[in-house]
Amino acid sequence: GFCAHGARRGVPVMSFRDYLGAKSVLLCMAGIGGLYLALVFYFCGLSASLVGILMGSGLLLAMLCIVVGWRRADRRLRMLRSRLDALPEKYLIGETMDLPADPPRHEARARARHRNENGICTEGGGTCIIGT
Repeated sequence: GFCAHGARRGVPVMSFRDYLGAKSVLLCMAGIGGLYLALVFYFCGLSASLVGILMGSGLLLAMLCIVVGWRRADRRLRMLRSRLDALPEKYLIGETMDLPADPPRHEARARARHRNENGICTEGGGTCIIGT
């Protein structure tokens, strides 16, 4: 959530604990997958030390990705909080926000249909006619 101190530089808006809580299901699945992969490597004949080195480097890489993701989310929330504090009417915050880099598929399809001037779009290999 937002910090009571506002969006001051250096003050985290989203705590690392909150971020880990939001990613807990993904982290559990990745951990189970890592253990499964370690067992497969071990039973395929790799030495235990090599499996340990591979899993340790994978864990280090995953931790780095988690920290970078938290920093990006925190930076975005701080920027959003500073914009919110600067607006006289708080309901206008949606007008100032950037579009997400990865919009959901249904939004991307709707934008693609809207951009098409002929009223014809292609979806999943088929063609659909949009009423004009």
